Amino acid sequence: DGVHLWLYATEIFGVDLRTDKLVVAADLRRANPSIEDVLDIGRYEFGKRLRVTSHDYKRSFEIDPATLKGLPVEVDRKSATSDLKPADFLASGALLSPTEWFGVHSLAELERGFSPGSSIPKRNRAEPKSAARSIYRGQLDPAERGPRVKTMAKLGAETFHDASLLCTADSQPMRLAGPDGFLLNCASAPGIQSTRLVVRVDLGGKVVWKADTGIAEFEQILPDARNFAFIGKRPASPGKLPEPVLVIISNETGAISSCTLWQ
Repeated sequence: DGVHLWLYATEIFGVDLRTDKLVVAADLRRANPSIEDVLDIGRYEFGKRLRVTSHDYKRSFEIDPATLKGLPVEVDRKSATSDLKPADFLASGALLSPTEWFGVHSLAELERGFSPGSSIPKRNRAEPKSAARSIYRGQLDPAERGPRVKTMAKLGAETFHDASLLCTADSQPMRLAGPDGFLLNCASAPGIQSTRLVVRVDLGGKVVWKADTGIAEFEQILPDARNFAFIGKRPASPGKLPEPVLVIISNETGAISSCTLWQ
């Protein structure tokens, strides 16, 4: 939520990223004695802020990061009864402006969905199939019924296997400044022993940095303006269970911190 990294195991708890101190369920109850029943058995969700909804879906509260106070909000029944998946945080591309496109596509995807005259979909979900993709900049015609492709130009010679753009909590590609660009999620190599990489690129397609999460497949993607967190398991080794890990990557520098989730 910009201040805390929230987690749920046997109960809710968090880490204050400014001080590295734990915030536990008892701290939330102390700050919110009037909604202690909701905090104890409610459903927790993670977005731009921590939210807890009562078991009967009649009351919902967002936790203020500064005070830990629960602020009443409207119950979102759709959100309260569904779980976000990694695919909800991955996109094939982004509009830079009404007339410009930035995306990662294979040749087949380009011919199928981004040829001249093709319309740009409103929700640009990442292609589910694994493929070697390149970065493209497109010129668009801002037509009345939505932008249409005029031209697509490949940026650089580098390809990224199974690549997509990482998105914010509202499913929009995360656009960074200094330099202006995006974060890619891709595989280190084809095959089942590959790991997931995070690659920062500028708008010219130049790689700013690469970071290897060491995770075989993401089970959760947790976006934030400063850091992305990923939960998943390391690649399997013969005779061993794959280790579950939490990996946090700085959006600015690519610096990695990780910890095991073995209990």
